[in-house]
Parts: sequence; structure tokens; C-alpha cells
Amino acid sequence: MNPDFAMAHYNLGNAYESKGQLDIAIAEYQIALRLKPDYVEAHNNLGLVYESKGQLDMAITEYQTALRLKPGYIEAHYNLGLVYKSKGQLDM
Repeated sequence: MNPDFAMAHYNLGNAYESKGQLDIAIAEYQIALRLKPDYVEAHNNLGLVYESKGQLDMAITEYQTALRLKPGYIEAHYNLGLVYKSKGQLDM
């Protein structure tokens, strides 16, 4: 599989997410990540979809993966903070 196709699946994930088709968006982000495991934006957006579905622990995992790959990724820091806040874990 060509890693260059990861962006196409990422963009499809974004499109499905914007249409509210979250399960299909998850599948597209997962394909993007199989093609390019270090795709931090895909990890972040997958986290956002998991968060939208109430799967907060899955969202945390994706945000943490994005931050492990790119420690200064502000969006993932912000999103991770929001999830911890919604879980009442403010002392993180």
C-alpha cells in the first residue's frame, strides 16, 4: 500500500465526519493510520470522532499517540485537556 494514499483516506475521514457519518470517518482515519502510522493529524481527528461518540478513553489514546509522535502539537494538547476536563480529571 502506498503511504501517499494516507492523505486521501484522511480527507475522506474529514468529509464523513463533517456529514455526521462517524463510523465511516473512523474507518477512513484507521486506514490512513495503517498506511502512515505517524500521521499525527489523523490520530488527532480520530480522537475527535471518538470523543464525539462518547468513547473518551479511545480519544485519550489517540491524543496521547499524536503527542508522543509530535510533542508540541497544540491541537492534541488542547483536545486532551478537554477530554480530561469532561471526565472530571482536572489534576492531570
